[in-house]
Amino acid sequence: MAHVADSEPDSAQAHLTQAIIDAMPEHIAILAPDGTILAVNAAWRAFARQNGDPNSLHTDIGVNYFAICEAATAPEGIEAISALQGMRAVLQGDLERFEMEYPCHSPDRERWFVLQVTPLRNGDAETISGLLVRHVEITERVLSARAAWQARRSSAIDSVARLSLSPAPTTSELFGTTRLSETAPELFANLASEYRHLIDQAVEQRIFGEEKRSSERLRHFAAKLGALHIGPRDVIELHVHTMRGLISDEHSLRAEACAEEGRLAVLELMGYLVAFYRTYALGILRSPPAPFSKDY
Repeated sequence: MAHVADSEPDSAQAHLTQAIIDAMPEHIAILAPDGTILAVNAAWRAFARQNGDPNSLHTDIGVNYFAICEAATAPEGIEAISALQGMRAVLQGDLERFEMEYPCHSPDRERWFVLQVTPLRNGDAETISGLLVRHVEITERVLSARAAWQARRSSAIDSVARLSLSPAPTTSELFGTTRLSETAPELFANLASEYRHLIDQAVEQRIFGEEKRSSERLRHFAAKLGALHIGPRDVIELHVHTMRGLISDEHSLRAEACAEEGRLAVLELMGYLVAFYRTYALGILRSPPAPFSKDY
């Protein structure tokens, strides 16, 4: 009888704890030190049902959350391993708390969340007895930030685009007044595709410290443009066309990296193109650059 009496406060406390976490809109789980899920809230279960676990077989009480992270495959695997490392760091006392933003897109819309992990401590406040894991949706914030960034970037691109509206008289005399995009749209599209590929490569190679290779490719591309008798205005149009496509196609982080590489690339490309035409002007090249061909 005494056992029943003693268990009643514990049961009441458990119901109160469950009611509290169920009232929270975030997806919440309480983990044991070994990663076993001890409790989840209503929002956690609802999200699981709507996203591939309708019977709560893989995401509910008794399941090992650490094992789920370890078993995750690409593309989610990278985020899952980072989350696992962060949770273990909190358990070991290396971190006071851990946060990580990550994408979790559904078939019909983009979504982002932030994972927040805090330790649960015993009464002595020294021993960590588990983890409180929260997944908070931040999609609206991410989309707003992306829209603001795209607006700023579009404004910068528009400023560059205005440079091609009224070419200098000397430029018009050397390269004509017609636009490559109008007279040879297929060639323009091919060159824009090649330029975008160069920027994509530059982003990848910067990660591995191979900027020299990017510069060499830009030098060859500038020589090709020079041989096609393409002037500064058309280079600006190529750049603007490519960058507008990049900021609309790429996710914000990669788009930002591409935008920075594009800014550097167009300056470098202009420098190489000037050097190419200067070489011709000094008579080092035996014949003038050939005019562009639609069959290029």
